[in-house]
Amino acid sequence: MVWSGEVGHQAGPQALSIRPDLEYTRLMDETLYPRNAPRLFMLAGVPTSGKSTYIKGLLKDFPDAVIVSTDDYIETAARETGKTYNEVFDDNIKAARTDLNDKVNSAIRAKKTIIWDQTNLTYNVRRKRLSRFPKSYIKALVYFNIDLDTALERNANRPGKVIPPNHLRKMHGDYELPNDADHTNFNYVIRGGN
Repeated sequence: MVWSGEVGHQAGPQALSIRPDLEYTRLMDETLYPRNAPRLFMLAGVPTSGKSTYIKGLLKDFPDAVIVSTDDYIETAARETGKTYNEVFDDNIKAARTDLNDKVNSAIRAKKTIIWDQTNLTYNVRRKRLSRFPKSYIKALVYFNIDLDTALERNANRPGKVIPPNHLRKMHGDYELPNDADHTNFNYVIRGGN
């Protein structure tokens, strides 16, 4: 299993109590869903909260999943120009968003499992992105909750990809943990590890 985190232990704002182990087990249950049924894993959490690490484990269960992220595009642009993520961000974010949307559309047409690797900080953002997916998709929101001090410490140790601390503080303050509406919109809500 790729879930992690203590059930009931939350840092920062209050979250709904769920059983991540049970939710992930149900999501993988082939008596409920065929193995080839397309799934959406929408990750939600501030930068440094563990989303990219979680994906590594998720890919063990879904090796053919399509990962969509603006980071991939920007990191490629940085490598190709010999610059850092921060140095190329402003010039590439618009193209990165277009690339992400193209990948999502293509993966939906191909009925592929999708891992959406962005912050998805608010209910409204998650709802808007979720509206693109047909009912045939099994939809899971995987959320990550990290305290601000830990986020700032991890951020300081990401050379070339440091988010301005004031921006990270704002993102942390704006982050909306899953609510009742998320539980209605998604088939599963799973707490990811930090």
